[in-house]
Amino acid sequence: MSGEIERSSSEAITTSKLELDPEDVNDIITALADLKQFIVLEDFHYLPVETQKDFSVALKAFHEQSRLCFIIVGVWLEENRLTVYNGDLTGRIVSVNADTWTHEELRTVINTGEALLNVQFADSFKDILDSSM
Repeated sequence: MSGEIERSSSEAITTSKLELDPEDVNDIITALADLKQFIVLEDFHYLPVETQKDFSVALKAFHEQSRLCFIIVGVWLEENRLTVYNGDLTGRIVSVNADTWTHEELRTVINTGEALLNVQFADSFKDILDSSM
């Protein structure tokens, strides 16, 4: 008696177009659901005020319906500008005034950032940043 065993495997990738309404926060949340990183919005203060207000409203939905974490970098004369645009964000966001950091706080931010980004900054670079305060 003799016989043969045949083994095979195959892989298939199915793609489809993403139907997305960029003005529907729920569509955006669904599209970004698998992200594990932080989302950084740099120079947010340069956006038109209406866009800032609209995004402030969307931020509440992101907070309630997703695990996404936004870091919004902006320069405003008033504190807590985003909560001025949307009072529902009160207690849901943390404002950080980098102008008032101490040298120790700056070093903590650098060290924490290194760990989160899996990078190492040269001590000479850290010293230059620290001395510029």
